[in-house]
Amino acid sequence: GGSNAVAVIDPTVDPPAVTTIPVQSRPTGIVASPDGRWVYVANTRGVSVSVIDARTNTVAATFSTRSFPIGLALSPDGQRLYVAQPLDFSIGVYDTGSQSEVGRVRHSGHAMVSAALSPDGRYVFAGSQNNSSIHVIDTATLTEIRHLNGMPTPGIAFTPDGRQAYLATNRVGVVDVDHLVFAASVNTTGTPFGAAVTADG
Repeated sequence: GGSNAVAVIDPTVDPPAVTTIPVQSRPTGIVASPDGRWVYVANTRGVSVSVIDARTNTVAATFSTRSFPIGLALSPDGQRLYVAQPLDFSIGVYDTGSQSEVGRVRHSGHAMVSAALSPDGRYVFAGSQNNSSIHVIDTATLTEIRHLNGMPTPGIAFTPDGRQAYLATNRVGVVDVDHLVFAASVNTTGTPFGAAVTADG
């Protein structure tokens, strides 16, 4: 974030090679398209998203967002980008082709900082840091259908089958996605910030 650049690391050489790609101010969230062709970067202070062509490691385009972007999630077909915009209390929905806003889900007073899409593309889970909650958004209707209280969540990851979501917060929470309820909570040391699930779940 301090260098206003994205680092690309090639671990196949020794020592690993690092390529830097300049973007706009304070890059934070990052997500790649399903085919690996495009990489989207949230520039928080730039109030924009940079689109990187992964074949050339150059910025192909940059488009403005409604408000400061942080977390990003991309639909399985790569056509919709969901952007957590905490100062607007919203998740903005952007068409990756036209690079314009096509929808918005807002919950006043809830600063959403993270976004994750279920593998089937049905739900966006948006984590609200200041209100310790998860907003579950139906992507077909762009409406909030469930509000899960109790966990400020900067990191969200779904299992490959989409039946569970893991939440990184002051502990690790597990959501039963079929029923949209908390299923378990695991205490950890420190303060977890990110979450990832292995390919085999």
